[in-house]
Amino acid sequence: MPQLGTLFAAEVFDPATAEEHYRLAATDYAQLLFLHEVSRKVNKLSPHSVLRIASPRDAVFDDMLHGRVDLSFYVAAPPAAFRQQLLFEDICVCVMSADHPLAKRKRLTLREYLRCAHLVIDIIDGEQPLIANRLGELGVARRAAVTLPLNLAALATLPGTNMVATLNRRLVERYADDPALAVVAAPVELEPFQYFMFWHPRLDHDTAQQWLRDTIRSVAAAIVGGPSSRR
Repeated sequence: MPQLGTLFAAEVFDPATAEEHYRLAATDYAQLLFLHEVSRKVNKLSPHSVLRIASPRDAVFDDMLHGRVDLSFYVAAPPAAFRQQLLFEDICVCVMSADHPLAKRKRLTLREYLRCAHLVIDIIDGEQPLIANRLGELGVARRAAVTLPLNLAALATLPGTNMVATLNRRLVERYADDPALAVVAAPVELEPFQYFMFWHPRLDHDTAQQWLRDTIRSVAAAIVGGPSSRR
C-alpha cells in the first residue's frame, strides 16, 4: 500500500513537459516593457505551453472573476477580491510635438495641462484610469481630442500636432527617441504610481500559475529594476 506521504505529496510542476494554456490581459505598456521577454522565456522553458496575451477589455475584472483571464496588471491596487503583487513604480510624463508651445518647459502646471488638447490612451472605458481617477479626486477633467488604443500609436501621432499625451516614463525612455517629440515633466499633482500584477485567489496554489507569476516577477525585476521611481 502506498505511504500516505506519497499519496498527499505536493504536486511537482515541470515546465519542460507541461502543456499549460496561460491567459493574460495586458496593455502594450506591459507588453513592450517586460512581457516580450516573459513570452520568450515561457516559450524556451515550457515549449509545449501556450501563452495568450490580449488587450484588457473594459470587463477585465469580470473576466478574472469568471476565469476567462488568469492574470492581469493594473496601475493601482486592484479590487479586494484579487491577490496582488507589486512589480515596480513609475511616473507619468507629458509627451508632445517638439514644436509645441510648451515643449521647452521643464514641467507643466496643472492649469497648463488642463488647457491642452489631450491624446488619451484607451485602457478601460476610453480612459487611462490612473489619470482620470487622479484628476477626478482634484475635481477637474482634461479634454480628449483623440483617443487611441496603444501607447506607441500615440508617439507616432503626436509630431506636428498641438496634443499632449500622458504616458509612463519607463516606456517613453525606451521608445520616444524621435527628435520630433519633446518630453516634459507632468504636473506634480499626477503622483508616482505603483504597477501591480494580480490574479484570483483560486489560483494561489496552482503550481503552473505559481511558476508563471515567479517568471514574471523575475523578468520584471531584471528588466525594470527596483520598485522605486524618482520624480
